[in-house]
Amino acid sequence: MILGDCVSSAAGHNLPSAFQPLERASAAPLGCGAGDSAADIFSFGVTIAALLAGRIPGADSDPDALLDARMEQGSLAALCGSFNFPREIDRFLAGMLADDPDDRWSLAQIQDWLTSHGVNLAADRGQDMPQRSFSFADRKIRNPIAVAEAFHRNWAEAVTAIHGGQIEKWLAGDRHRLAAAETVIALRESNASGSNKLTDDALVCRVCMVLDPKGPIRFKGMAVSVDAIGVLLAYAFIEGRQDIADKIAALLDQGLPAAWIATVDQRRKEMTSETSDFMRLRQYIKNPKLSQGLERCLYEMNQSLGCLHPLSAMSGNAAALLAGLDEKYAGGDEQPPWTDRHVVAYLATRLHPEGDGLVASMTMPGGPQGVDTMIGLGLVARAQEVLDVPLLPGMTREAGTRLFEIVETHYHSETRRAALLSALAGQLDKGDFTALLRLLSDDQILAEDRRDYDLARKSYRRLAGEIDGLQGGLAGRRAKAALIGRKFAAWAALFGLLAVSFVTLAGLAV
Repeated sequence: MILGDCVSSAAGHNLPSAFQPLERASAAPLGCGAGDSAADIFSFGVTIAALLAGRIPGADSDPDALLDARMEQGSLAALCGSFNFPREIDRFLAGMLADDPDDRWSLAQIQDWLTSHGVNLAADRGQDMPQRSFSFADRKIRNPIAVAEAFHRNWAEAVTAIHGGQIEKWLAGDRHRLAAAETVIALRESNASGSNKLTDDALVCRVCMVLDPKGPIRFKGMAVSVDAIGVLLAYAFIEGRQDIADKIAALLDQGLPAAWIATVDQRRKEMTSETSDFMRLRQYIKNPKLSQGLERCLYEMNQSLGCLHPLSAMSGNAAALLAGLDEKYAGGDEQPPWTDRHVVAYLATRLHPEGDGLVASMTMPGGPQGVDTMIGLGLVARAQEVLDVPLLPGMTREAGTRLFEIVETHYHSETRRAALLSALAGQLDKGDFTALLRLLSDDQILAEDRRDYDLARKSYRRLAGEIDGLQGGLAGRRAKAALIGRKFAAWAALFGLLAVSFVTLAGLAV
């Protein structure tokens, strides 16, 4: 039997915080992540305690106050301290409720206890706290993970505390945390200057990672496990929670998931592929063009998620998605599906990495609408080739206006434009995006059109120069003639004056 959407939910979503281990307890219900056997064993331990006590541990406490008590006292004391269990049961629960996942009993150790009660308890390193307390938000806090949680709840005040240097001084007071103090200093200096300057939000987030390296990523009031970022992003899109979507976009853009992985050496070695994935997602976030952006991250992190286009039925199959859109798309004022950010990001994910290579190699026309049309056209065409997508006559018919605009603005030769427009018109009713793409991305025709255009421009510049030269020569001749005319007039006037003077003198002599 398969349990579907009506009766299932994300891992940990409906689990009370008291049943979550500390590394997951402060995360949002949808941000706990898939978890592992260590998390399951902790939940199992709390379940046993609830069955033995006849009530749920911590059920009457404020969730935040209970979490604080667990961080300061340890989960065993905070959850089970008021219960009188037999000594052997206490020992059993101590192994299952250890706050450090490395100290928590495994299934093999539980089996050993059941058979021989011979398992030795390790010291719970989750409670290895400095002797001095840290004053913050009207509290005296002794456990670094509790400080991280306090920063998470008082974000603006945390910025001030970190900039003031109090946190590194407190950490440096314990010789076991000198490395953590040095890391905090380095992060604060990165916030102050440098080419990769940290924002204040990234600074607080990174400091929380230092204080609680095994806890969730804390960012501006949102706490999420690294493997639940995609689930939380899907929730944000489906429920219209733009505030959550913006925080996840900022978290990815600032490289915080990769930073969380790198906080623990062993984790960095084991999660190299996840680090590469988050670096790729960061590039998608930084590139807002169609087929990338936050929508692309959504589908990359949720491979089983159907497309969220409003006309789709959230099918997880590209062929069914496009066939359904072709049937429902009525054109007019609606945004064409092949330029919708969700549709194109969904197809680009299904075609990765070939789809990204196709988009990068395509010749794009000028103008954002033309670029979007070509990206969408290219990915739908490629999907028809490799994903068994049927013909889409409804969408190709409605594509005509946009494709004609591309031809009119992208090609220079009137003869070629007329030929392409005619060829496109003949293909619009056939539903074959691959044929339309071939017509608009024929490298030979584009090269010939550009070559002829360049030749025409050179010829125009040459003829314009010749005309300028001729016009410049005519102007020169006119100027020279005017100069000669002025000189001739001056000499004529002089000779006339001399003649008049001679006649006058001759008359006087008589």
